[in-house]
Amino acid sequence: RDSVGEAVYRSTTREPLGRGWVRGHPLPAHTGAADFQGFGRPSERCRPAKELISPRDVAPDSEEVRAMYRRSHGSVEGGEVLTRDYDFPSAVKEPTFRFGAEAVKDSSNQGHGVKAALSVDAGGEPHSIPNSVLGPLAVSNFREATGNHLGSPRNLCAKSGRDLAGDHVFGMVSGTDGTTCGDLIRGTYPVSEQLPDRDLGRCLVEGRRNFLTREPFGVPSVRTDRVAPPVEKRSVANFTNWGDCTGAAGALSPGRHGQPGLAVTDFQARRTLGELREIFEGAGLPACPPEVFEAAAAATGGTPPAKGGADYKEEPRAEGAGYCGGEAFFEDALRA
Repeated sequence: RDSVGEAVYRSTTREPLGRGWVRGHPLPAHTGAADFQGFGRPSERCRPAKELISPRDVAPDSEEVRAMYRRSHGSVEGGEVLTRDYDFPSAVKEPTFRFGAEAVKDSSNQGHGVKAALSVDAGGEPHSIPNSVLGPLAVSNFREATGNHLGSPRNLCAKSGRDLAGDHVFGMVSGTDGTTCGDLIRGTYPVSEQLPDRDLGRCLVEGRRNFLTREPFGVPSVRTDRVAPPVEKRSVANFTNWGDCTGAAGALSPGRHGQPGLAVTDFQARRTLGELREIFEGAGLPACPPEVFEAAAAATGGTPPAKGGADYKEEPRAEGAGYCGGEAFFEDALRA
């Protein structure tokens, strides 16, 4: 039905769907043969599209041809300055020449030019009004009717034969509905319509519903579910929060041992006797202070051996470094 209705259009007849444009040209009979080679001169050889776009062995355009294209099409080479070949007078070539009207010098006007610029809306005398200028009445009436006047509505040139009172108001009188603007904004929806949707945060499709469990879904922001790697082995590009990062207090008021790279856990770790020796040597102490053994005894609930006793033993340290008594007791305390 639609094809029959559109058959009357000329575009449907001349441009049938799926076929070429029927122009009505009577072609010879041999053009319809299957072995017809087509119109035009056959190509000598098959040339790629690259050689057709950028042919080789072709002489470049002469300067006359380039000048012709430059003038007709504005075609210039890369980096070439577009010149319009204007024939300016000789005065234009002066270094002090400028286009435009020359400014009027006020050297002989004794400052009246500045006065005229400041009193452009005044009359001939200072603090006066301009003289009245007589003009056509029709032009004045047109400006009065079509112009916008301050403090008054625009004259729409609507003629009215009614004699209206001064307090007359156009339009329909407002009703007495008690609904306020706040009621319209808040609405009067029932509680059932104010509740969240049933599919909020859960899937209602059968077989794909999320059942409520005690274990939360997803990955926590603070990865307390995994063992944190050592701080010295963490990459600077790793933004994972392991829960042991320094807070805002540490960033605003860092400790005095933070610059060398020491943490609070370094002072709380259990050390061997050899590590303590290196710490005291680095601090400049020639021998282990007796407070070290007292602290070890307090930590293990024992008493350090007295010098000369059966449990007392002295082991030589490095050459010139002195001795540290009670080392066997301290090592036993560390093992405990």
